[in-house]
Amino acid sequence: ALVLTKSRAALMAFLFVALGAAVGSRAWLRVVPAVTVALLGLILLPNILDRFRSLGNEDPTTQLRLASWQQALGQVSRAPLFGVGYNAYGFEQVAVGNIGDVRIHSRAGADNSFLTFLATTGAWGGVLLFVAVFAAVLALRERAHMGSALAAPALLAFLALLVHAQFLHSLVYVPLALPLVVLLGAALADRRGRTA
Repeated sequence: ALVLTKSRAALMAFLFVALGAAVGSRAWLRVVPAVTVALLGLILLPNILDRFRSLGNEDPTTQLRLASWQQALGQVSRAPLFGVGYNAYGFEQVAVGNIGDVRIHSRAGADNSFLTFLATTGAWGGVLLFVAVFAAVLALRERAHMGSALAAPALLAFLALLVHAQFLHSLVYVPLALPLVVLLGAALADRRGRTA
């Protein structure tokens, strides 16, 4: 995906995980060379650096993303406790004049999974999401220390998705979320042969 799309959000998630793998791995002598080769390969990709240079004011993707974040914060301030409801978000955007039609950009939420959760489920939904994410991270770390072969990769994949979710709807995008949930379930059930 990085090679084909040169997605800045995906690249940031990859760099975060690569750094985490290099720093957090006990077998760093095997991880660091692989991470170094991967990073060099990305740097040598044509136009990858141009994607980052385009982050200025003239970048239309950045401007749309910032606008969607501001709109989501406005929705949060209008319905702070319980949100506007996930399926109602686009209609609320039309009602307040942020967009003219529910078929255009920003109709399904902010370009940030956490802002989308806050705007659509309110503070209570945001707290529940934070508790679930925090519990999953702690449980995966515990399984990794117990020797689970799946826990460390699952934790890194989960952290990558959390970074990616700052810029896209990753947490509510089924083709990304479903494989991750299966991986997390397998890692959390893996207690050296005992089920969770």
